[in-house]
This record gives sequence, C-alpha cells and structure tokens, in this order.
Amino acid sequence: MIQAGYDYATWEDQYVPEPTRQDRSVKRKKVINKHAKRNVMVKLFIIIFAYALLLVYLCIKSATLGYEIVSLENEINRMTTENHRMEYAIAQNTSLALIEQKAINELGMIIPGTEMGYAVAAITEPVNPVLTVETADNTVAEDKPLAKLYASIMSLTGKNNL
Repeated sequence: MIQAGYDYATWEDQYVPEPTRQDRSVKRKKVINKHAKRNVMVKLFIIIFAYALLLVYLCIKSATLGYEIVSLENEINRMTTENHRMEYAIAQNTSLALIEQKAINELGMIIPGTEMGYAVAAITEPVNPVLTVETADNTVAEDKPLAKLYASIMSLTGKNNL
C-alpha cells in the first residue's frame, strides 16, 4: 500500500532509536533522587511544624495551670481568713464573761455571794409503793413484766432504806 502524501525517504533520518534499559534506569535514579531530597525537606518541615505546635500547646497549658494555681491559692487564703474569723467569733461567744453576762441579763440569775446561803434539810419519808402486785404465795405475777420489775425495785429500796 502506498500512502499518498507521505515521503518515506526521510524516514531514516527522523528515526531515533529507543534508549536501552541502562539509560532508562539512570534517568529514573536522577528523578528519584531529586524527589527524595524534596520529600525529605517536606517531611522535615512537617516535623518542625508539629514540634512548634506542641511547644505552643505546652506553653499555653502551663500558663493556664499557673493561673489555676494562683486562683486556688487565693481561695485557700480566703478560706483560711474565714476560718480565723469563725474561730474568733466562737471564742468570743464561749467566753466565761459573756456567758455570765447573758445568765444575769437574759435568764435572771444572780451571782452568789458569801452573805447569801441556803440550807435545805432533807426529810426522810418512807416510800410507800402505790402498786404491789403479788400472788397468793408471795411471788410476783409472771404474766405482767412491768409489775414484776416494779416489785423487784420496791423490794430493793425496802432493803437498802433509800
């Protein structure tokens, strides 16, 4: 077949032979090495950026913890002051002078002196039991536990003469 309009006479001059396998591998190594350096630089930049972010985070966290520590110390100081105030108020309200003043003014008590003295004579009267529960054979009824208890107490007081 003959193609019209195409000249095969210059075909040999235009033909460039394909490179061999060795030539291809050399070219690839150069491309790979060029990209490898760039990849290392990108990875190094990413690592440095991540480290910088970590440092910023840690600085922010330490500053925040510092502020929390200061606020907690202020709260401790405030509560300590409040505890001292409460202790002072308790000490004031439990002082003997204040208790004596309240007893005299509010309760109407008087301070005992040497000129005032009361003697009370104790009158010993025999104790007569109101209720004695005994059966015919001089024993306490078993079906009434309160009566039994009362009878035993009465017998003890009778023996001791209290």
